[in-house]
Amino acid sequence: MPGLPGMTETQGVSKEYKLVGLDKCVFQGITIKAGEGDLAKGTVMGIITATKLAGVYDDAHVDGTEVARGILDLDVDASGAVNMTGNMLIVGVVAEDKLTGFDAAAAVDTKGRIVYDKTDLGLDLG
Repeated sequence: MPGLPGMTETQGVSKEYKLVGLDKCVFQGITIKAGEGDLAKGTVMGIITATKLAGVYDDAHVDGTEVARGILDLDVDASGAVNMTGNMLIVGVVAEDKLTGFDAAAAVDTKGRIVYDKTDLGLDLG
């Protein structure tokens, strides 16, 4: 995705990805727009077209965040007045029940890059 910070492979992998048995995943560094809120790992993210900043995915928006681009890897508090940095998974496998903001349209947007595992692993990811 042009215009976004660089990508890293398996760097800073949070528990969700390790527990689904993924041995390889790709993350992309992002800058999250100030005021997006206190975001939990697993939040579905989009990219604002005009600014190239990341924002919370919402299929009803018309600013670019209506297209799911990835899954936030770790908690990020972007509720303040300063843009924050983070990483989002853009290729890999995730536990669908651990995601925030996931819907059928997000699955279509990321098809071929992210696999959504519906298996209940019965593991405490706390």
